[in-house]
Amino acid sequence: MKYFILLILSVFIFSQAVAQITITLDDLVNVGDYANIADVDDVPPGFDPGPPGASQHWDFSGFIMDTNYYLYFVDPASTPFAASFPTSNMVIEGLMDSAYIYTTRNSFVYQIDGLAGSYDIIENVVAPFEPPEIMLSFPLNYLDSMQQTIVVDVTIASPEPPADSLRLKVVSEIDDKVDAWGTLTTPVSTYDVLRIREIRIATDSVWMKLLGFWLYVESLTEVTLKYTYMANDVGVQVAEIESDTSGNNYNNISYLLAVGPMPFVEEEEMDVNLRIFPNPVCSVMNVAWDERHSGSFMLIDMQGRTVLEKTFENTTDIRVNTSALPEGLYLYRLWFEGKTDIVSGKILVD
Repeated sequence: MKYFILLILSVFIFSQAVAQITITLDDLVNVGDYANIADVDDVPPGFDPGPPGASQHWDFSGFIMDTNYYLYFVDPASTPFAASFPTSNMVIEGLMDSAYIYTTRNSFVYQIDGLAGSYDIIENVVAPFEPPEIMLSFPLNYLDSMQQTIVVDVTIASPEPPADSLRLKVVSEIDDKVDAWGTLTTPVSTYDVLRIREIRIATDSVWMKLLGFWLYVESLTEVTLKYTYMANDVGVQVAEIESDTSGNNYNNISYLLAVGPMPFVEEEEMDVNLRIFPNPVCSVMNVAWDERHSGSFMLIDMQGRTVLEKTFENTTDIRVNTSALPEGLYLYRLWFEGKTDIVSGKILVD
């Protein structure tokens, strides 16, 4: 009898330590937070994301970081395309230079309302999602599922002749299911997680307008399988893996390094409420202020040499790439056209 009682107690303790979690709005990042994400080029030999089901364990501790990047979660009012997404209440920056992901987060859903920004030689594209793509529906539990069809349809001026305009249409059929729960170990930590399996069928179609007539160019359909691992009180996914439907060719592999409030540098000179983040900066820093200005931004090393200079026109923010700079302390100088004062301060490149 004693051993039977001990067995029951051990099962009870284990079930409490490894239990199914629920994801709610309180588990997501807020405006003003950042996330540091590690990119992984290749999975270890013999890697397998594992079967669906309850009480799983995934060991990703062998992942080796190749590069890392920062995501910044900001107020839409500080971004240049806020008027195109009036209901959005949070914007994600950092995935691409000069690109913004407009989102809505509330107690029911976390959704993508659309994208905006400049991509390569195409500038100032605004691409609303019809309807918005629901990334998470709250409360999120094991075996929850959702199917949705999202359309992005934009027309832009052609960046190259002979076409006058280009029409780009993406139709995504998405099948999401919380197919497993358990514990996940990354190189950083171990988490209790829900695993979301996503199958996405995306069809990209292109037309061009030539001499006043629209001509069909091509369509391409791609099917991808993605696993996303979500934990309580973290803010963003703790790991993500994408593959083809065979499950043999893995790509877009990442895991969370750190998350938290952005350490702003605040300056009140010239009444511009300057914000520079993150600080320290690893590769790209954001410089933002309240009203549109033209001017220039420069970094000066401790020997007084100007090591970086960036001009800007009629904007409220810029992104400055510091990846080529040696680690150390730098002075920054910000000048606006029509102003005689210069905003200055210090930034640490890590």
